[in-house]
Amino acid sequence: MNIKKWLPLIGILLFVYILIKLDLMEVVKEIRNVDMMFIFIALIFIVIMFFIQTFKWFTIAVFQDIKMPFLEAVKITLITNFYGFITPSKLGTVVRAEYLKKYTGNIGKGLCNFTLDKMLDIASIIFLAILFSFMFKDKLNLPIGFFVLFFLVFVLILLFFVGKNRSKFVLRFFYKRLVPENMKCKAKITFDSFYDHM
Repeated sequence: MNIKKWLPLIGILLFVYILIKLDLMEVVKEIRNVDMMFIFIALIFIVIMFFIQTFKWFTIAVFQDIKMPFLEAVKITLITNFYGFITPSKLGTVVRAEYLKKYTGNIGKGLCNFTLDKMLDIASIIFLAILFSFMFKDKLNLPIGFFVLFFLVFVLILLFFVGKNRSKFVLRFFYKRLVPENMKCKAKITFDSFYDHM
């Protein structure tokens, strides 16, 4: 099944469902009351964030020895942001791996790029939560200990799965029982390429 073919349809159906549930007159009323200066500032920040997001995963791609022009990375980010916009929790952004296949020869390294990018996102969010917990501990009752513990557990899990042999040991159970026989060879190639230049 071609995921790129079905994701837009799923997204459009979800969008239509949300529109049906919304009070459209209230939405129109809110739009009319918007200060255009804030819209302009928001658009500037969106453009800046877009290029930061692109540069982030493009830098990971450079370290993975994925040779591609930066303009192509911008194009891929535009496409994947579209898929992310029309799918719940931005799950559609994983299609980046499919577009990177043109430069890697297989989907494994693209999946690795996507995974590392998301792991860095999660790590930075947890780190900022810890930082702000310390900075505003007198004003806000934030669970600093929980954030620190969560960060340490996250890093330990990440360090564990960075090792190819350790991952293979854990995932062997799923490989033997859940992967169909006709896909085992492809799954092995994808797994091996996932760990190339990790």
